[in-house]
Amino acid sequence: MSFALHRDTETMQHHLSTYQPVLLPLLLSLQLLSGRQDVLHQVSGILNQSVCLSHQLDFLVERIVWELEHNGSAFKLAEYEDQSLITLNSRFSNRLESSNAGTALRITKLKIEDSKIYKAIITLRNADIRTVYFNLTVYEPVPDPTLSAHVEKDKTWCNVTLHCSVPTNVSLIFYIWMYRNGSSGYQHYTNGTTIHLLLMDIPQNMEFLCLVKNPAEQKNVSAHVEQICEHVNAAAVDNSCWIKLHVYLPILAILSVAMLLVARL
Repeated sequence: MSFALHRDTETMQHHLSTYQPVLLPLLLSLQLLSGRQDVLHQVSGILNQSVCLSHQLDFLVERIVWELEHNGSAFKLAEYEDQSLITLNSRFSNRLESSNAGTALRITKLKIEDSKIYKAIITLRNADIRTVYFNLTVYEPVPDPTLSAHVEKDKTWCNVTLHCSVPTNVSLIFYIWMYRNGSSGYQHYTNGTTIHLLLMDIPQNMEFLCLVKNPAEQKNVSAHVEQICEHVNAAAVDNSCWIKLHVYLPILAILSVAMLLVARL
């Protein structure tokens, strides 16, 4: 069974890594210049959901001061001591929770403006001090994607154009197309919103999946090309039948009336 696949010319302009916040390289440069051995974590969150800023330590913790950095300035966010967390910033009231001896800070009801650099200044029982940074970026949720298809078909080929989209204008959305034949694993096909497929002989169980994602979340929708082509073929048969009935029924009605008149005579 042979088939030809023609990829859409629309491709991704950059990899996900090229969209890292600009504060990250600046912070890393400052750390190199100062010679510090601080730790930095990249964290992604979803609007109105929660995220956990966590760093694993093998030492007992005495005290933790949580700060957030904005425009070069540091502001106290919360303090953890004696197994208790005290929120120091009113903008985060009733939105902070601590766990794992204070080394994990959960931020609930995330807002876009929560996208900042967070710093945990950890004082250990042995008086050692560790500093951990979290570069948090909050993204809008990924909407459920939809597929639309344009099909051209005759007896020997089926030309399908699949377009993947989301209902709202959400920033930083990536479209990735995957495909598989039957129960085999998905393989990467191309990137972009639209693909053009020319199937010389329609393969059995050929499925194309559109993966819509941002760095924090992903959703998908798929379609079987064979089913799309068969649906179009069935629709054409139905239309043909409807046209034939539409033409021939009045003729049959006239002939029936004529036969009744002849019978009466």
